[in-house]
Amino acid sequence: MMIRKLSAKLFALFLAAMLVMTFVSREVYARKLAVVEVKNLQHIRLTKNIKCSGTLEPTAVRPVFLPEGLTVERITASAGSKVSAGDELLRLEKAQL
Repeated sequence: MMIRKLSAKLFALFLAAMLVMTFVSREVYARKLAVVEVKNLQHIRLTKNIKCSGTLEPTAVRPVFLPEGLTVERITASAGSKVSAGDELLRLEKAQL
């Protein structure tokens, strides 16, 4: 009977310790979580412009291949020249098209 009471007390002590450890671990976990703040979405217009100059250098060079029989009439862009999207880089002979 004495062993049974001792076992019951030790088990109750174990459960109490586990309860305390659970609360402590949850508190530690909650303190490490990021605090998130939610706000309403705002539509704004960006008014800042940044102008700068520089040189772009390619990370890879890709050759241009033509179907067999086509000939380049003129190359309109040269190495180091400024080009924009849609600029003509080369012209093919029209007779062969």
